[in-house]
Amino acid sequence: MDQQPRCEDCNEPVNTESYGGIVKAWHCVKCGSGGAGLPGPFNPNSLTMRLLAERHDAVNHPRHYTNHASGVECITVTEHMNFCRGNAVKYIWRAGEKGNEIEDLKKARWYIDREIARLEKAKP
Repeated sequence: MDQQPRCEDCNEPVNTESYGGIVKAWHCVKCGSGGAGLPGPFNPNSLTMRLLAERHDAVNHPRHYTNHASGVECITVTEHMNFCRGNAVKYIWRAGEKGNEIEDLKKARWYIDREIARLEKAKP
């Protein structure tokens, strides 16, 4: 019998993060699902699943910005930066969470290069 935790959405094996021998979080590399505690077998009406559903808000708190291991939401940091710096951090933060990791990192680099150009142009 397979003892590795499996994703509730696609049933693939998941990566887990443990602290003190207790699984605290999991993330599926295949479909991007994730959550707290040990996955599967799942009951969609379980307390854990209801709490995860309440935490997920695709408009106000998308998973690709709230899944960071720190527990900090990306906008909490980036709203204190200018546009280019904030977008660079945003793309680094979510790299690989929403799709193509290399593309996200290239977008971050584009915003960093744009910010450098702005600073160089402003230099006396």
